[in-house]
Parts: sequence; C-alpha cells; structure tokens
Amino acid sequence: MAKTKNKICSIKDCNKAVLAKGLCPRHYMRLRNGVMNMEGDLIRPLYFVRHTHCKICGKLITSGGSKNRGFCSTHNSQFYRKLIDEYGKPLKRLYSRKK
Repeated sequence: MAKTKNKICSIKDCNKAVLAKGLCPRHYMRLRNGVMNMEGDLIRPLYFVRHTHCKICGKLITSGGSKNRGFCSTHNSQFYRKLIDEYGKPLKRLYSRKK
C-alpha cells in the first residue's frame, strides 16, 4: 500500500500520515485487528494481562505465562529443582534433619 501524501490520520490528536482508510499505520492495524472501530473507540483492550494465583500459596502471579505452570516464583523454582510435584507435595526433604 502506498502512503497518501498530505493527508493526516482522522483519529483525534493523531498527526501522522495516512496509510489507508484515512488512518495512520498504527490506527489502521488496530482497526484490522479488531481492537478499535472507525471512530477510534477501543473495542477490546490493547494488551491482555492474565492474573492467576499460585496453586499452593494463592499468591498473585502477573508474569511468566505458561512457563510458571500456575506457581509463584518460589514454588516454581522448587518445582524445577524437583523438590515438589505439580500438586505441591514434597518429593524430597527441603531441609535435612539434625541428629
């Protein structure tokens, strides 16, 4: 698509050059992806943040995606070190017993 010269994006407070349908590249892609309508109103959020809680302690998890497997950072590291199973049950003793 060739840029149209001397035209400005039709969205309020946007002064960028038009790409297509009277919109700059940023707003045109948002329209194509279903994020906004032609008036510039957001239909759905730009970014989705999935808030989940740890399976074991209930602590809020805001990052990590599928890599954390539903664990907070503490329990995730214990899971990867094979100290707990996927349900939080200990596989090995966390601390050695004193004799």
